[in-house]
Amino acid sequence: MSEHDLEKKALSGDVESQCSLALLHELGLDRPQDYEKAAYFLQMAVRAGSQLAFDKIKAYCDSGKISPAWLDDLHLPQILPTTARFTLPAPPPKLLLLEDEEDLREMLCETLQMAGYEVTTAGDGEEGLQKLETLEGVALIVTDLKMPKMNGLQFMAAVKKLQLAKEPPLVVMTAFSQQKVIDEGKKLGVSAWIVKPVKRDMLLSTLSRVLSNKASA
Repeated sequence: MSEHDLEKKALSGDVESQCSLALLHELGLDRPQDYEKAAYFLQMAVRAGSQLAFDKIKAYCDSGKISPAWLDDLHLPQILPTTARFTLPAPPPKLLLLEDEEDLREMLCETLQMAGYEVTTAGDGEEGLQKLETLEGVALIVTDLKMPKMNGLQFMAAVKKLQLAKEPPLVVMTAFSQQKVIDEGKKLGVSAWIVKPVKRDMLLSTLSRVLSNKASA
C-alpha cells in the first residue's frame, strides 16, 4: 500500500494506518525523521482509544523530540471502542501471538487485549515454542509466517511434535499466498489464514469464528 493510500485510510479513522504512518515518519526511511508528523497521526489514534499511541507521544515529549504541548488536552476516550459483536467465552481466552515486527506485534496485542483476549507474545518461532510449553490453557495460536530463527511453518511442525492433549487452533497471518505454502499449512492443521496488512475487524471476526468452530467440534 502506498503512503498516499495509507494517509487516506488514516484520515478516514483507521487506527492501524494512523500508527503505520507515524512509524514511517519516526523511522525516516528515505526522508528526514519527523516526530511532529508522527505525533500528528498518533493523536488521531489516541482519540480513537489507542493507549499505545498515547504512550508513544508521551515518550516523544519525555525525550525532548517534540514539545510537551502535544500532550495538552490529549486524553484517551472514557469509552474505548467496543468489540461486543465479537462474542468471547468467559474467562478470557488465552492467545499466543507470534510476530517478529515489534511495532506490529504491540499493535496487534493491544487490539486483541481490548477485544478481551489474554495475550502472550513472542518474536519468533523458537520463543513461541518455549512459551507454549510453559503456558497452560492456550486456546488459540496466531502466528506470522516469515520470522527469524524458526519460521511459522517450522513452528507449527514443532507444535505438532509436542503432541499436546488439547492442541490450540492455528491461525496464520501472511503477506504470501503461494499454493505450496497453503498446502503445507493445511497439512499442519491451519484453521484460518489472514492476509497482511491485518485489518482489525477481519482479525477479530476470524478468531471468533475459529473459537466457535472449536467449541462446537
